Amino acid sequence: MTTETRARGPLAKAARRAQLLAAAARRFDQVGFEATTMADVANAAGVSKGATYLYFPSKESLFLRLLLIDLSEWATAATESLDATRSRSSRAVARLLAGSLAARPRLSALLTLLAPVLEARAEVEAVVEFERKLLERLGPLAARLEQRLPDLRPGEGMRLLLRLRALAIGLAPAAAPPGPVRAALAAEPALAALGVDFERELADCLTALIDGWR
Repeated sequence: MTTETRARGPLAKAARRAQLLAAAARRFDQVGFEATTMADVANAAGVSKGATYLYFPSKESLFLRLLLIDLSEWATAATESLDATRSRSSRAVARLLAGSLAARPRLSALLTLLAPVLEARAEVEAVVEFERKLLERLGPLAARLEQRLPDLRPGEGMRLLLRLRALAIGLAPAAAPPGPVRAALAAEPALAALGVDFERELADCLTALIDGWR
Protein backbone atom coordinates (compact mmCIF):
# COMPACT_ATOMS: atom_id res chain seq x y z
CA MET A 1 0.00 0.00 0.00
CA THR A 2 1.35 3.42 -0.96
CA THR A 3 1.85 5.84 1.89
CA GLU A 4 2.32 9.51 1.21
CA THR A 5 2.26 12.94 2.74
CA ARG A 6 -0.32 15.20 1.20
CA ALA A 7 1.25 18.23 -0.43
CA ARG A 8 0.27 21.44 1.31
CA GLY A 9 1.07 24.96 0.19
CA PRO A 10 1.92 26.20 -3.32
CA LEU A 11 5.57 25.10 -3.28
CA ALA A 12 4.75 21.58 -2.12
CA LYS A 13 1.96 21.28 -4.68
CA ALA A 14 4.23 22.51 -7.48
CA ALA A 15 6.82 19.93 -6.45
CA ARG A 16 4.20 17.17 -6.46
CA ARG A 17 2.98 18.22 -9.90
CA ALA A 18 6.56 18.15 -11.21
CA GLN A 19 7.03 14.72 -9.62
CA LEU A 20 3.99 13.38 -11.47
CA LEU A 21 5.10 14.90 -14.78
CA ALA A 22 8.57 13.38 -14.44
CA ALA A 23 7.02 9.98 -13.70
CA ALA A 24 4.72 10.30 -16.72
CA ALA A 25 7.68 11.17 -18.95
CA ARG A 26 9.58 8.09 -17.79
CA ARG A 27 6.62 5.77 -18.39
CA PHE A 28 5.91 7.26 -21.82
CA ASP A 29 9.56 6.81 -22.84
CA GLN A 30 9.41 3.19 -21.69
CA VAL A 31 6.04 1.95 -22.98
CA GLY A 32 4.33 4.76 -24.91
CA PHE A 33 1.14 6.70 -24.27
CA GLU A 34 -1.54 4.06 -24.77
CA ALA A 35 0.19 1.56 -22.48
CA THR A 36 0.66 4.15 -19.73
CA THR A 37 -2.08 4.36 -17.09
CA MET A 38 -2.68 6.87 -14.34
CA ALA A 39 -1.99 4.05 -11.88
CA ASP A 40 1.42 3.52 -13.55
CA VAL A 41 2.21 7.21 -13.17
CA ALA A 42 1.10 7.19 -9.53
CA ASN A 43 3.23 4.14 -8.75
CA ALA A 44 6.26 5.61 -10.52
CA ALA A 45 5.83 8.85 -8.58
CA GLY A 46 5.26 7.04 -5.27
CA VAL A 47 1.81 8.51 -4.66
CA SER A 48 -1.74 7.15 -4.66
CA LYS A 49 -3.81 7.09 -7.84
CA GLY A 50 -6.31 9.41 -6.17
CA ALA A 51 -3.60 11.96 -5.51
CA THR A 52 -2.72 11.95 -9.20
CA TYR A 53 -6.26 13.01 -10.11
CA LEU A 54 -6.03 15.95 -7.70
CA TYR A 55 -3.52 17.51 -10.09
CA PHE A 56 -4.63 16.17 -13.47
CA PRO A 57 -8.27 15.21 -14.20
CA SER A 58 -7.23 12.72 -16.88
CA LYS A 59 -4.26 11.06 -18.52
CA GLU A 60 -4.74 13.31 -21.54
CA SER A 61 -4.56 16.50 -19.48
CA LEU A 62 -1.37 15.24 -17.84
CA PHE A 63 0.26 14.57 -21.19
CA LEU A 64 -0.88 17.91 -22.61
CA ARG A 65 1.04 19.53 -19.76
CA LEU A 66 4.05 17.32 -20.44
CA LEU A 67 3.92 18.25 -24.13
CA LEU A 68 3.73 21.93 -23.26
CA ILE A 69 6.85 21.61 -21.12
CA ASP A 70 8.73 19.78 -23.88
CA LEU A 71 7.62 22.36 -26.47
CA SER A 72 8.64 25.22 -24.20
CA GLU A 73 12.10 23.75 -23.62
CA TRP A 74 12.52 23.12 -27.35
CA ALA A 75 11.42 26.65 -28.28
CA THR A 76 13.80 28.20 -25.77
CA ALA A 77 16.72 26.09 -26.99
CA ALA A 78 15.92 26.81 -30.66
CA THR A 79 15.68 30.56 -29.98
CA GLU A 80 19.06 30.53 -28.21
CA SER A 81 20.60 28.58 -31.11
CA LEU A 82 19.23 31.07 -33.63
CA ASP A 83 20.69 33.94 -31.64
CA ALA A 84 24.05 32.17 -31.53
CA THR A 85 24.30 31.47 -35.27
CA ARG A 86 22.96 34.75 -36.71
CA SER A 87 22.56 33.02 -40.10
CA ARG A 88 19.87 34.21 -42.52
CA SER A 89 20.19 31.17 -44.76
CA SER A 90 16.96 29.22 -45.11
CA ARG A 91 18.95 25.99 -45.17
CA ALA A 92 20.82 26.85 -41.97
CA VAL A 93 17.62 27.82 -40.15
CA ALA A 94 15.86 24.66 -41.36
CA ARG A 95 18.75 22.46 -40.25
CA LEU A 96 18.81 24.12 -36.86
CA LEU A 97 15.09 23.58 -36.29
CA ALA A 98 15.14 20.02 -37.64
CA GLY A 99 18.16 19.08 -35.57
CA SER A 100 16.67 20.48 -32.40
CA LEU A 101 13.47 18.47 -32.94
CA ALA A 102 15.34 15.29 -33.86
CA ALA A 103 17.22 15.56 -30.55
CA ARG A 104 13.89 15.35 -28.67
CA PRO A 105 12.17 12.10 -29.76
CA ARG A 106 9.55 12.29 -27.01
CA LEU A 107 8.44 15.69 -28.28
CA SER A 108 7.97 14.34 -31.81
CA ALA A 109 6.08 11.32 -30.45
CA LEU A 110 3.76 13.49 -28.37
CA LEU A 111 3.12 15.83 -31.29
CA THR A 112 1.82 12.89 -33.35
CA LEU A 113 -0.73 12.25 -30.58
CA LEU A 114 -1.83 15.85 -30.14
CA ALA A 115 -4.85 16.13 -32.47
CA PRO A 116 -6.11 12.53 -32.68
CA VAL A 117 -5.69 11.66 -29.00
CA LEU A 118 -4.72 14.35 -26.52
CA GLU A 119 -6.93 17.23 -27.65
CA ALA A 120 -9.73 14.90 -28.73
CA ARG A 121 -10.05 13.21 -25.34
CA ALA A 122 -8.96 15.91 -22.91
CA GLU A 123 -11.29 18.26 -21.05
CA VAL A 124 -12.08 21.55 -22.80
CA GLU A 125 -10.47 23.54 -20.00
CA ALA A 126 -7.21 21.60 -20.35
CA VAL A 127 -7.14 22.16 -24.12
CA VAL A 128 -7.86 25.89 -23.79
CA GLU A 129 -5.07 26.24 -21.23
CA PHE A 130 -2.69 24.30 -23.48
CA GLU A 131 -3.43 26.40 -26.57
CA ARG A 132 -3.11 29.70 -24.71
CA LYS A 133 0.21 28.76 -23.16
CA LEU A 134 1.43 27.31 -26.46
CA LEU A 135 0.98 30.69 -28.15
CA GLU A 136 2.80 32.35 -25.29
CA ARG A 137 5.75 29.92 -25.24
CA LEU A 138 6.22 29.81 -29.02
CA GLY A 139 5.84 33.58 -29.47
CA PRO A 140 9.52 34.52 -28.98
CA LEU A 141 10.72 31.85 -31.42
CA ALA A 142 8.12 32.90 -34.01
CA ALA A 143 9.24 36.52 -33.68
CA ARG A 144 12.90 35.55 -34.03
CA LEU A 145 12.13 33.63 -37.22
CA GLU A 146 10.41 36.69 -38.66
CA GLN A 147 13.53 38.73 -37.93
CA ARG A 148 15.85 36.13 -39.42
CA LEU A 149 13.95 35.10 -42.57
CA PRO A 150 13.28 38.07 -44.88
CA ASP A 151 10.25 36.53 -46.60
CA LEU A 152 8.27 36.22 -43.38
CA ARG A 153 5.87 39.05 -42.63
CA PRO A 154 4.70 39.92 -39.11
CA GLY A 155 2.58 37.06 -37.79
CA GLU A 156 3.95 34.51 -40.25
CA GLY A 157 6.56 33.12 -37.88
CA MET A 158 3.81 31.28 -36.03
CA ARG A 159 2.44 29.97 -39.33
CA LEU A 160 5.88 28.60 -40.15
CA LEU A 161 6.03 26.84 -36.77
CA LEU A 162 2.59 25.33 -37.35
CA ARG A 163 3.73 23.99 -40.72
CA LEU A 164 6.91 22.67 -39.11
CA ARG A 165 4.72 20.81 -36.63
CA ALA A 166 2.70 19.33 -39.47
CA LEU A 167 5.86 18.16 -41.23
CA ALA A 168 7.21 16.61 -38.03
CA ILE A 169 3.92 14.81 -37.36
CA GLY A 170 3.96 13.34 -40.86
CA LEU A 171 7.61 12.29 -40.87
CA ALA A 172 8.00 10.96 -37.32
CA PRO A 173 5.95 7.74 -37.76
CA ALA A 174 7.62 7.02 -41.11
CA ALA A 175 11.06 7.45 -39.54
CA ALA A 176 10.21 5.05 -36.69
CA PRO A 177 8.07 2.34 -38.29
CA PRO A 178 6.80 -0.76 -36.44
CA GLY A 179 9.15 -3.70 -35.96
CA PRO A 180 7.98 -5.75 -38.98
CA VAL A 181 8.46 -2.77 -41.31
CA ARG A 182 11.96 -2.13 -39.95
CA ALA A 183 12.81 -5.80 -40.40
CA ALA A 184 11.52 -5.78 -43.98
CA LEU A 185 13.54 -2.69 -44.87
CA ALA A 186 16.66 -4.23 -43.34
CA ALA A 187 16.14 -7.59 -45.06
CA GLU A 188 15.65 -6.23 -48.58
CA PRO A 189 18.37 -3.83 -49.84
CA ALA A 190 16.07 -2.79 -52.67
CA LEU A 191 13.67 -1.32 -50.09
CA ALA A 192 16.28 0.95 -48.54
CA ALA A 193 14.95 3.91 -50.52
CA LEU A 194 11.74 3.71 -48.49
CA GLY A 195 13.54 4.39 -45.22
CA VAL A 196 13.14 7.87 -43.74
CA ASP A 197 15.84 9.84 -41.93
CA PHE A 198 13.72 12.17 -39.79
CA GLU A 199 16.22 14.99 -39.35
CA ARG A 200 17.41 15.05 -42.97
CA GLU A 201 13.95 14.86 -44.50
CA LEU A 202 12.56 17.46 -42.10
CA ALA A 203 15.40 19.85 -42.91
CA ASP A 204 14.92 19.34 -46.67
CA CYS A 205 11.14 19.83 -46.49
CA LEU A 206 11.44 22.89 -44.28
CA THR A 207 14.07 24.46 -46.53
CA ALA A 208 11.78 24.01 -49.55
CA LEU A 209 8.88 25.45 -47.58
CA ILE A 210 10.84 28.57 -46.57
CA ASP A 211 12.30 29.09 -50.05
CA GLY A 212 8.85 28.88 -51.60
CA TRP A 213 7.11 31.05 -49.01
CA ARG A 214 6.32 33.81 -51.49
